[in-house]
Amino acid sequence: QAKEEREFSALKRMKFLLHNGTHAFLSLLGYLKGYSHFYQLAEEKELLHLAHEMMNDEIIRALLSNYPDVLNENEVNNYAIDILRRILCPVFKDSIERGVRGSLEKLKPEERLISGAKFIISSGYLP
Repeated sequence: QAKEEREFSALKRMKFLLHNGTHAFLSLLGYLKGYSHFYQLAEEKELLHLAHEMMNDEIIRALLSNYPDVLNENEVNNYAIDILRRILCPVFKDSIERGVRGSLEKLKPEERLISGAKFIISSGYLP
């Protein structure tokens, strides 16, 4: 039972940080660059590089160091690739405006950006 709870906790945190956190990160940067939809960011090599660095060097490392017993590195990496592909998918026509909506809410200590940064720092990495 304890392992199942730990696995659920790890998957929940992985979704919160890799999916929600990356979505918020890209929406804020996309907004600052004047984009209206996420699929437009696919051409922004520098922005995508920053997103990859954040996902791989910060979030994934922190997740794997905290949950080595329940998370598989290949599965986490594949999840991250899939999340980025879905966020940038033109079929979804996801708007940057939707992503930045409620930005002040997303800056609360328990929300994706601040709690994510705290988790990364507590894992020994710099966000």
